[in-house]
Amino acid sequence: MNILTIPLENKNGLVFETTFYQRTVIDQAKQHPLMLIFAGGGFTSLSKREQEPIALYYLSEGFNVALVHYNLLTKQVPLFPNAALCGFSAIEHFRNNSQKYDINPEKIITVGFSAGGSVAAMMNSAINDQVFLKHYDLDSNKLKINGTILGYPLLELASLQTTYPPELQQWIPTETSFQDANLGVGVFTPPTFLFHTANDHLVPVSNTLNYAQTLDRHQIPFEVHVYPAGVHGLATARAISATERVGEINPAVATWMPLSLTWLESVL
Repeated sequence: MNILTIPLENKNGLVFETTFYQRTVIDQAKQHPLMLIFAGGGFTSLSKREQEPIALYYLSEGFNVALVHYNLLTKQVPLFPNAALCGFSAIEHFRNNSQKYDINPEKIITVGFSAGGSVAAMMNSAINDQVFLKHYDLDSNKLKINGTILGYPLLELASLQTTYPPELQQWIPTETSFQDANLGVGVFTPPTFLFHTANDHLVPVSNTLNYAQTLDRHQIPFEVHVYPAGVHGLATARAISATERVGEINPAVATWMPLSLTWLESVL
């Protein structure tokens, strides 16, 4: 594989990077689906557990993968829409250069964990907001997301079971449209795969359950898996992403990865 660091700029002029993993294995496919991964980390960092281990799994299954190092609170600029705008700039770049990167431009999937799930979901909200798209001169056709995978996602910011210091709190959005991803579900929301654990004490499982109900009301195809138990931030739930924290290896939750592949076959 090739690993490239690609600097990009969002519509507000914020510079960020993507790390692109490109398949070099000889196979019949000339264009591969692209997974855009948004790691969690509480909006203050990017969890390594939810980056390369995830990328390598999907790479081995025939995908090209890009890690999006989106805007964080530590940059001391508004979290949203900047984080979502980083995601859109990444989509535009890879779709516009699909031949260069061996990407199928009609098969772009966003994958978000925890806080990164918030970013991916807010992107899905923004593509339903014509005022937002016009303000940032964004073309909804170029931004089409073909599917979204959300792992223990923070979709209702008020539900987060922790607080930020004042110097960071001021950069968290107060607009309801950025506070609650359920408000942005609409006709352009892509098919969505969700997984969560029922006893998640940091991001309550209600985030996933409420969002699934909202998707159902809008007739958006979805698949949801709620596992009985597991710590927040499990990533792969396998040894490849585990730290010394107890509970990060969880065979039951680890089934989300092959389940997501089966779901992707029905979407792509």
